[in-house]
Amino acid sequence: MSYNDKVYHVDSVKVNFSEGKELHNAVFHAKEVSAEKFSDLHFSIPHMLCDILIEYAKLNDSDAILVLDVKGNRFIWNLLSEAWLKQTSSAENVKQYVA
Repeated sequence: MSYNDKVYHVDSVKVNFSEGKELHNAVFHAKEVSAEKFSDLHFSIPHMLCDILIEYAKLNDSDAILVLDVKGNRFIWNLLSEAWLKQTSSAENVKQYVA
């Protein structure tokens, strides 16, 4: 995840699904790539992103990685091979892989 010009590794996501609402409260348990401690990042996410997170979890593919770029209320995502991403990117250039 890219957020506030920092790159994070997300360990888990908890979504408080609100039936009939456009936005849902989500907590991303994440740590900055260069940090040692995890912290909770709180967002209001659109229903579409909630659907994407659910489908990503259903994949159950250990090589599939969801790359997420958060800019204000915009969430831009891409699904990539984790092995390929590790070979070709660094914390400085990972943003270029978010479509």
